[in-house]
Amino acid sequence: MKAILQLITNPIVGKIADKVGYDTPLFCGFVVMFISTLMFAFAESYLLLIIARGIQGIGSSFTVVSGMGMVAQVFPDDVERGKAMGISMGSNAFGIVVGPPFGSLMYDYVGKSSPFLVIAAIAALDGALQICFLKPLKFSPVSIPPTPYRKLLVDPYIMIAAVALFLANLTYGMLDTTLPIRMMEHMCAPSYQLGLAFLPCMITFFFSLITLSRITQKLGRWVFIILGTFIEGISTMLMPLAQDIYGLIGPSALLGIGFGFMEITIMPTMALLVDLRHTPNYSGVYAIADIALSLGYAVGPLCGGALARAIGFPWISVIFGIILIVYSPLFILLRNPPGKEENKPILPQDNQTLPTNTSNVKDKLPDTGKEETH
Repeated sequence: MKAILQLITNPIVGKIADKVGYDTPLFCGFVVMFISTLMFAFAESYLLLIIARGIQGIGSSFTVVSGMGMVAQVFPDDVERGKAMGISMGSNAFGIVVGPPFGSLMYDYVGKSSPFLVIAAIAALDGALQICFLKPLKFSPVSIPPTPYRKLLVDPYIMIAAVALFLANLTYGMLDTTLPIRMMEHMCAPSYQLGLAFLPCMITFFFSLITLSRITQKLGRWVFIILGTFIEGISTMLMPLAQDIYGLIGPSALLGIGFGFMEITIMPTMALLVDLRHTPNYSGVYAIADIALSLGYAVGPLCGGALARAIGFPWISVIFGIILIVYSPLFILLRNPPGKEENKPILPQDNQTLPTNTSNVKDKLPDTGKEETH
């Protein structure tokens, strides 16, 4: 439900951000997320949980699209933008990774409402910071006209990156739903261990976050995207080999490294593609990126659950891992993507000469009675 509503809302948020700027949609995302978190804390029926989850998807759309667009606009330099995007997207993925162990421990030892109340308190602090540092009540339309969605969707380089985000979340969504079931059925794991299986993933992901921002620009982001997708594929294929929670430590740690390599580098790459090949308005490309993420997280649990029942967890892990490994070489195309025609230099190259006929230019200069120097 979250992913479906987020999928629908993303292009709408992109249009809103173009009209009113990024501050107001970002604050709206905080308000909606705060409401949905409180609903989770006090809901006692499946219907209310579904409604809260859908509202959360709408809030996520406002937050991710406007937040990433704002970061891309504030940091026009590609190196600085890469560092800021790494922190921003890394924080987003860090929340996804840390959620399962945090939720399972709080649920098991404190109660169902406790993790949501903690998150609501953190969200309230975030809202207060937005009021202090941003201008959520002042509309500031983006001055640069946006590139139409259809033009972005037919750009092959943007689509390569978007499909990568889809596959990454597709795999994680599959593991998020099928791995706990396998742990209960084959490992007889208690409830608190279901989330702890992702703890090594969280640790290695955080390590990747704090170390990658310094070296991705030097070695090339495309290298880390390839490595990240390949490592994700390997770790997914290793998951069925675990016989207990200790056997999941290695594959889970590898998954965090791969997830970190790919997620932290691909978002600044998409901003660079927009700069090179379109107009530097980022709401549209990040709406597409979040659509890919949401679609992956919607299809992953649905397909994962059905396929796990049909062919078993080992086979589905192998299939998803092979898909990631086979797709990873495509990122070589992101090594040096061509820019649009307008980005080509208009000044002559070293082996060219300027035209010598300047009579037309002189005719158009004002007559000041003095010799003009050019």
